[in-house]
Amino acid sequence: VLAVSVGTGIGSTREAVTSLAGCIAFSIESVNPDKVFFIVSSESEAKTLPRIFDLITPEDSEVFRISNPDNIQRIFHEIRPRIEELRSEYDYVAVDYTSGTKAMTGALAMLGVLYEANVLQNVTGERRNGIVQGGTEILQTVSPTFAISERKIHMALNFFNRYQYKAALSVIEEIENRTRDGKILQRVSRLRMASEAYSAWDRFDHERAFEHLRQLKEPEFNKNKRFLGKLLNPKETEKGPYYVADLYNNAVRQGEEGAYDNAIARLYRVIELLAQVKLRRDHDINTSAVSARDLPKVLREEWMPQQDERMKIGLYHSYRLLKEKGDKLGELLESERMRDILSK
Repeated sequence: VLAVSVGTGIGSTREAVTSLAGCIAFSIESVNPDKVFFIVSSESEAKTLPRIFDLITPEDSEVFRISNPDNIQRIFHEIRPRIEELRSEYDYVAVDYTSGTKAMTGALAMLGVLYEANVLQNVTGERRNGIVQGGTEILQTVSPTFAISERKIHMALNFFNRYQYKAALSVIEEIENRTRDGKILQRVSRLRMASEAYSAWDRFDHERAFEHLRQLKEPEFNKNKRFLGKLLNPKETEKGPYYVADLYNNAVRQGEEGAYDNAIARLYRVIELLAQVKLRRDHDINTSAVSARDLPKVLREEWMPQQDERMKIGLYHSYRLLKEKGDKLGELLESERMRDILSK
């Protein structure tokens, strides 16, 4: 389908209208579309369109009259639904902005980019008094990929900055499938690497995240690289605080994205993990294998583990044990508000 705006030429003189009709007929003949979608004003419908039909008869045509040829916003909103339909109906869309008011050509070009037209085109040639002379017409075409890619890069960045890394990767894949422009591909390759890194990190796949981040040289990533490096370093003996920080920040991101169930589950785990880290680091107690000798007398009698038995304790027992050990963190669950939140 060829979508073409139709004007009346410079000064709307007979010569200008004739020249303009010739240019549009040349464009139609060059593209040979299955359908031509004419966008006209009441004036161009009366003056120019009949001249075009005198020169060429498209296989199928549709005329769309706009209400105000000088209001770009109104033109945009009036023709947008039909352009959207044509985009879905046809595999190949060409947009010709040779003629029309500035508002008409501007709105049509914007819609061509928005709905990813395959080509934008206009007819030029040798001019006399601003009028293209018959027989000198040249069709100029350009793929709007550069503008479409720019819009999609902006979209991918917005997804990335909202922690929606899978959505960002989906848009990046669309860009990569559409263009072979080296500069564009170089820009999105770094965005892909960052999106893959943080997508993996959000899934707690720290090794994959670190491998992707290592390939990004921008200094903004250095702190994250150092954090993951310590988390993955086998020589780092105390990793607990890193896991607590990782879980907590993951919960914050999930909450900001609106994934509240995920955020709550992670925050609950943070509370549990804090106690586990404290017991292991400061009291050499593994909550998955607590023995009788790990317990103060009051808890030993209350929980009644056998001398050779090892028991696994959960969140509330872990905080109770910390409290009996004189650890201040153990007082956390004495807050009624905290207990109420945890129970919910």
